[in-house]
Amino acid sequence: ALMYVMAQQFFSRILTDRDLLDDKAKVLEQRQRALLVLVQDFEQLIARPVRDKLGDLEPALVGNSQGVEFTHLGWANPFSLQQRSNMQRVRYVFYDHQLVRRYWPVLDANVGTRPVDTVLLDKVDSVQFRYLKRDADTGQWLWLERWPDDQNAQTAPLLQPLPVSIEVTIKMASGESLHRYFRLVINPWENNT
Repeated sequence: ALMYVMAQQFFSRILTDRDLLDDKAKVLEQRQRALLVLVQDFEQLIARPVRDKLGDLEPALVGNSQGVEFTHLGWANPFSLQQRSNMQRVRYVFYDHQLVRRYWPVLDANVGTRPVDTVLLDKVDSVQFRYLKRDADTGQWLWLERWPDDQNAQTAPLLQPLPVSIEVTIKMASGESLHRYFRLVINPWENNT
């Protein structure tokens, strides 16, 4: 009977440990998948403005400290089975303790266009986006909380520069953080005068 009790406790502990490992593995897998999606989107960001629901041009990249919206290449369309672009408009936003990725099925949305939301991460305490630019007057590097900044907001959307880099910091409820820098391309149409 003593051997039976010891064996039962041993197996019970193994099952508990296995469940804990499974939970940790699921959390790690979710974080790795989220980072992979972020990398794929940001590394293929392009300077392609879009039209809003009223037909007005919006910049290729619009963001603040809580979210960012941009156009990127790489939306898979194998064998061109669907009649759509390989570009995609996405928005990353922090909402209700979640990092949400929203995309639209078309670049230039109209009133009837419905976005598709995907929760990339849950149990998130905060998300912060910052945008790096070089000051034209002083040559200093500046981290901004909003893009386009005041200097570029008056420029036509097609000619607006992109930030040099975007910093993403995600603080999890567990106390851990995910932190990445994404280097961006140069807008070939921007006014360099």
